[in-house]
Amino acid sequence: MKHTLIALCVAGLTACAVGENAELACQQRLFAATTKLPSEPEGFGGEAYRKMDRTGCNAGQLAQLDQLIKLTRDLPELNAANERAAESENPAAHEAAFQRLNNAVIALDELQQNVGSDLEKMEQAK
Repeated sequence: MKHTLIALCVAGLTACAVGENAELACQQRLFAATTKLPSEPEGFGGEAYRKMDRTGCNAGQLAQLDQLIKLTRDLPELNAANERAAESENPAAHEAAFQRLNNAVIALDELQQNVGSDLEKMEQAK
């Protein structure tokens, strides 16, 4: 009975270590995607996020990745809307469009910074 308990503990620790390594590998891929220059014009790096391997990612990492994908998909249209509003004769519309664009850029920047911070924490905990 004692040996069975020890074996279960060792197996549990091994599974945990494998899971942590998979999550660390996912975080490293996520960080690499945040630092990759966009190949498409005004793409905001979305291609790297859409192509990222999701293997080993935990729910939080997947949610972060999905949010990065959403923002990088939304930003080109927000940028175009801002440009259209700038050409209009309506300063209030331009201000509103610019604010939406600015908020999305700030959100993208914060998410990208969080990816780097999370990677540092995971590497230090390792």
